[in-house]
Amino acid sequence: MRTESRSGSRHLLAAALADVRRCAAGTSDALLHHVPDTGDHVTGRIVDDFVDQASDALRALAESVADALASLESPESLESLESLDPGAGPGRGRRDGR
Repeated sequence: MRTESRSGSRHLLAAALADVRRCAAGTSDALLHHVPDTGDHVTGRIVDDFVDQASDALRALAESVADALASLESPESLESLESLDPGAGPGRGRRDGR
């Protein structure tokens, strides 16, 4: 793979991850500002708990993506990306046989 291609792929990956991070963080905030009115105290409590859990999950996703973005900036990350076979899929190994 040529250096320009690797750099371009890395840039595209970083841009996609940044979009995911922004979307997850924004949706988490939007969920917290939503006040569902079910008309029933018990149901309302269940919905509130669900909304809180969904918001927490989105924040965790945003934090995880932020960590991935930070690791993309390290020199080792490009080497590990190069060793992966893009067509192999999950659990099918890497190009270098490991």
